[in-house]
Amino acid sequence: MRKHLLQARKYIKDDPRYAKYSSSEHKCEKVYKDWMKDQISTAKNNFRALLAETKLITYKSKKLVDESESHLKDILKVLENDRRYLVLSSLADERTEILTAYIDELDRKGVPPPPTASDPQRRNK
Repeated sequence: MRKHLLQARKYIKDDPRYAKYSSSEHKCEKVYKDWMKDQISTAKNNFRALLAETKLITYKSKKLVDESESHLKDILKVLENDRRYLVLSSLADERTEILTAYIDELDRKGVPPPPTASDPQRRNK
């Protein structure tokens, strides 16, 4: 995920689109950095979406993780099977921070409301 322009240039230097784009080294560097920021931001947002989709992570997870590391290992086993987790392997510390923050947030919010609490239409059926 974190390739520098010099490393990336090895792969793109022969591409005619790169040669046509710009001869300015500074401009290429800036565009590349902006592109990488977008890629990393997208990857982090996708990882947050994965966490929200993971049924194993609930408002009880923080307590379970504090009591035993096995719950965290179970969560990681599930996440390791998804590309959205794997793509952040070069940012493992940040990925762990996002996971921890998500578990803390669920703990802080507490028990989620029942599904019918947010949709009055469903209550009358």
